[in-house]
Amino acid sequence: MIEVTSPQADHVLSIYFKGMQSAAAFGALSDGLPQRRSQRRWCLLFDWSELDGWDDRRVFNLSCRSWHGIADQIARASIVHRHRWNHQAALLAAVLRVHGVQVRSWPTSHRAQALTWLFD
Repeated sequence: MIEVTSPQADHVLSIYFKGMQSAAAFGALSDGLPQRRSQRRWCLLFDWSELDGWDDRRVFNLSCRSWHGIADQIARASIVHRHRWNHQAALLAAVLRVHGVQVRSWPTSHRAQALTWLFD
């Protein structure tokens, strides 16, 4: 399950992952984000705290490329995850940083701080 919500502000999106996820759906998710018509860019919270895994690691690696297309519309991204997803978080962060996005990775116990950081 992937759930997208807008907590507290219209420029912040929380993307919550639970259970086993389709790597292809993760890549396609970037195409589904609304295009911003204003100067304000998105701040994204990727909450992987209840993620059980990706159906295909190789496809996940390729799906991160899809985020290049929307990265110019993102100002900041917080990735909340368990230690076992360090590789995937680092890969997504690298893709976003190439486009000047500020990215931080957080342990699951710091979800509140990850969300607060998006508002700074």
